[in-house]
Amino acid sequence: MALTEEKRPYEFLARWDTKTGLLSGAHVGFANVVLRDGVFVSELIENVQPVGDNGFPLTDILETLHVTVLATCAVHEATIAELTEKCVRYEATIAELKAKAS
Repeated sequence: MALTEEKRPYEFLARWDTKTGLLSGAHVGFANVVLRDGVFVSELIENVQPVGDNGFPLTDILETLHVTVLATCAVHEATIAELTEKCVRYEATIAELKAKAS
């Protein structure tokens, strides 16, 4: 049983100035995650740090965010395709049963 630790994104918060509509600040938080043979065991959430000119690079956050969102979309698209295929098969079965019942 191998224990490993990974630093993973935990949260990203951006806020806007309500008077101007301009971005007024952002922060990012990470978690140190402990895994045993690749299975989650525990986490320790780090203190948040500022994002931008004097903090964590915004491009790094956006890259991670984009990769995560695209991966999530791919999973959902696969699920939608699978469920659509099942619906087509069920509808065909229903049509067959209706035809037999007529």
